[in-house]
Amino acid sequence: MKKMAVLGPEGTYCDVAANKYKNEYEIVYFPSILKTALALNEGMEAVLPFENTLDGFVMETLDNLINSGCQIIEQNKLPISFSFVSNKKINEVEEVFVQFKAYGQCIHFFSENNFKVNITESNMMSLEEILSKDGNVGAIVPTHTIQNYKFKCVIKDIADSIHNETRFIHIGKIKNNYLEHDLSASLALSSLEDKPGVLFSILDTFNNYNFNLKAILSRPRKDIIGKYIFYIEIELKDNDLTKFETLLEELNNSSEVKVQLLGIYNAI
Repeated sequence: MKKMAVLGPEGTYCDVAANKYKNEYEIVYFPSILKTALALNEGMEAVLPFENTLDGFVMETLDNLINSGCQIIEQNKLPISFSFVSNKKINEVEEVFVQFKAYGQCIHFFSENNFKVNITESNMMSLEEILSKDGNVGAIVPTHTIQNYKFKCVIKDIADSIHNETRFIHIGKIKNNYLEHDLSASLALSSLEDKPGVLFSILDTFNNYNFNLKAILSRPRKDIIGKYIFYIEIELKDNDLTKFETLLEELNNSSEVKVQLLGIYNAI
């Protein structure tokens, strides 16, 4: 059976997103996003958080997707709900355990309370910390994980917005059959020449083919200061796939940019 790397332990939102694959893959849990992503280099596939409505892209996922040589096969999204839990009254709590992306989604809650913040690698680690420690401590945990525990203080839905969603991506090296009519595509582009107008030229090419850009951001190349990789995500509607392949051919023939296809996959 093929192996699927998932941010663990069991019960994380990443684990929930990977649930649809559990009959086809052996799920292997890793303690951090980075270690989950690095499992791609060991021949595994992976499910990783990719973008949150409140906190933006997960840069560890994006950077390792670009460096892994793998592609996005499929994406899905989940509604996200966080709760504050403690065995003390909230005004008695001195320190709180929270996963780093969860912290970015609950900024208002933390600004209203004077806690010492302890960052964890996963939401389930935050839960494990509150279960293993006595004292004036609390934790921010996924709401779906607290039903089996009796905390003295529970404050639900503490994210900055009720419209909180995260999309997760299935990454691997298997070929996607593109069965859907509405698709998304992701590219990484880097300039071959350091000169004015390169980014404009790239964007103008997409405009000439009438593609709708869903996201564009820059990531450092990490080998020299001032050199960047541009991540671009576009929308593909009916009959756009052939046109997109022509666009790729044009970009690949350009003397200005290096192009890396990061996947063609279902739109959500």
